[in-house]
Amino acid sequence: MEKMPENLFDDLIDEALRQPPETGVPDHFADRVVSAAAQQGTARDSLIEFFYKCLIAFSAFAVFSIVFYLVSIKSKEPVIAYVEQNWVFIGSILVIGLFVLFADQVFLRYLFNRYRYLSRN
Repeated sequence: MEKMPENLFDDLIDEALRQPPETGVPDHFADRVVSAAAQQGTARDSLIEFFYKCLIAFSAFAVFSIVFYLVSIKSKEPVIAYVEQNWVFIGSILVIGLFVLFADQVFLRYLFNRYRYLSRN
């Protein structure tokens, strides 16, 4: 096996660094990368914030339901009978509330950030 000269790699690297690159990077490349990274972080943060708000709302609803149930045990008409009769209405209200919260906290924020990103480029 032949012994390679010691400076061969250094000479190749020096020669490569002296030549101009074949393709160039656009002037606004760094701005676009930073903007895309900020937008991705914002979308993730919006989803995490939405899930925290849902968790808080669900916890408050659970506490309210338990207290209401315990109070209604002593009353003449229990809450279970009311929920059984009106479960479609209660479920519809919960689904609509969840949709409005998602649209307000995540979807509209995403659309606004997307519009700002597209209007800058």
